Amino acid sequence: MKNLIITLCVLMTYVSTFAQKINSHNDFQQKAPFWTAWSQESGSIEMNVHLKNGQLYIAKDENEIDEKLTIENLYFEPLKEVFARQGKVYENDQPLIYLINISANADKTVLALGKAIKKYSQLFDVDKNKNAVTIVLSNQLPSEAIYSKIPSYVKIDGNKVDGYSENELSSLASISLNFRDFCSWHGKGGIKPGEKEALKAAVDQAHDLGKEVRIWNTPNNTQVWKLIADVNSDYISTDELIRLKKYLDNKPTNIYTRVNAHEVYRPTFENDGEEKRIKNIILMIGDGMGLAQVTAGQMANGGELTMTQLTSIGFSKTRSADDFTTDSAASGTAMATGSKTKNGRLSKDLEGNDLPTIPELIKLMGINSGVITVEPITGATPSAFYAHQESRGQQKQISQQLPYSVVDLFIGATNDFFPDLEEDFKKEGFKVYDNYQAVENATSDRLGVLVDWKEVEFKVYGRGDFLPFSTKNGLKYLDQLDGEGFFVMIEAPRIDHAGHRNKTNEVIEEVLDFDLAIEEAIKFAEQDGETLVIITADHETGGMSLPYGNFETGEVEGQFYHQKHTGIMVPVFAYGPHSREFAGAYENTEIFERIMKLFRKYHSVN
Repeated sequence: MKNLIITLCVLMTYVSTFAQKINSHNDFQQKAPFWTAWSQESGSIEMNVHLKNGQLYIAKDENEIDEKLTIENLYFEPLKEVFARQGKVYENDQPLIYLINISANADKTVLALGKAIKKYSQLFDVDKNKNAVTIVLSNQLPSEAIYSKIPSYVKIDGNKVDGYSENELSSLASISLNFRDFCSWHGKGGIKPGEKEALKAAVDQAHDLGKEVRIWNTPNNTQVWKLIADVNSDYISTDELIRLKKYLDNKPTNIYTRVNAHEVYRPTFENDGEEKRIKNIILMIGDGMGLAQVTAGQMANGGELTMTQLTSIGFSKTRSADDFTTDSAASGTAMATGSKTKNGRLSKDLEGNDLPTIPELIKLMGINSGVITVEPITGATPSAFYAHQESRGQQKQISQQLPYSVVDLFIGATNDFFPDLEEDFKKEGFKVYDNYQAVENATSDRLGVLVDWKEVEFKVYGRGDFLPFSTKNGLKYLDQLDGEGFFVMIEAPRIDHAGHRNKTNEVIEEVLDFDLAIEEAIKFAEQDGETLVIITADHETGGMSLPYGNFETGEVEGQFYHQKHTGIMVPVFAYGPHSREFAGAYENTEIFERIMKLFRKYHSVN
């Protein structure tokens, strides 16, 4: 009964999803054998052992033996040093296996190995060390008579999933499967039908025996690594340890599976592209949103987004005045003022002079304006539409310009640098609330919403409907104001923040949330008939790519080149009257020029 309970406990570990461990394949060929694998927290370190003149050497083949590279020097002494330093292999308590491939003369080699192991028993004997490393013999195994002469804590590695006796199972630590026995796939194109299923069935059989699985002879390819993880192999074997470690560390957040898809709004296109009067313009900026981010959201939402229903599409070139790769301040300035400037500057030219912004220019036409964001209102993108500063880092000075700006509506958050501006806001006629729901019924001539910055955390951490709600009700508020129309900039900043963090799940949730806000803008435009909606980005973040996706399940795998911005073009979607004027590829300053051209066409300075 006791054995049955133990077996059931072992098998239950394979019911739920678990993290794969690294097997350092041919570890002795690393520039720093043992240490590289140890630094990457490998769960298994694989080595080839050869017996020559009574000494155990580490080498790929016998003719490559270097007499300085003994098993003691390369693997036993470094391990001894680690135990002396911290009392266990890894700080996170992950166990380690030494997978020792016996290349020839199995009986003699294993006898010699048994003697060597006994000298280091404090490293390998679990009775002496609860954190002991497990020795597992693989490839050519010794005869049963020889195996009985070596320490009982030395285990063996199997190469099949059935046909073991009870005695063999008791000494079996793991099972190694040759990838090529099941798959011809190299990670490019599609895998042949049935191959994944055959591999998964073999892994399941091994797990039914209560044994861990290592799959070897695999291409060093992220798509193959994903396959091996999908079939629940315990180990992924590689000699690209750092790359695999990064892949595994990022895997929990870089593979996203749809939870709740939202229903896509399908525009009527009634006024789309018509050359008719424009009263309002809504500029929506998905900070950091490139084509990969849009596609990731599309894949996760079953293949469709509201924004991808639109047919007027262009591309914006995002370089700044002093760098191929822009920051949000320079890009925001380009769209707000029509001028390129240095990274970090907010609506100031290269000489430091203030540049007039869209809100400032259209105020002379009697047109109202607003900014809505899901971050501190002093963020670089929203600030470019109301502030003028040499540096985006001058947060206090930026916030002090807000009450005295021309905007009639602002919705965002405060931050630690935000001073007490209550009297300033009152003086300038603002009614300021600390909760975003207040905008729904607000009627004051000027309106502000400043929530605590913690309320605008990432969507995956429970932010709620802040952006779609603020978009819907912010548009309603601006529409009821006296004036000749309005301009509003609505930003989804956390697409960028998620890209900096290289978190696919966060990117997708932010894109989906942005798409819900876009839906509200499209609906408003259709009801109004004189509203143009423009959707774009200030830049792309992370160099995101999508090596894998599944429309049916909503599963998407994202990978990132780095944690910074890139200089690639970003999409521009437009909907409503004159939307076709935003097709083509152009500098981001053209967004300003085309917006102002339309306002000037239908409005005049009072």
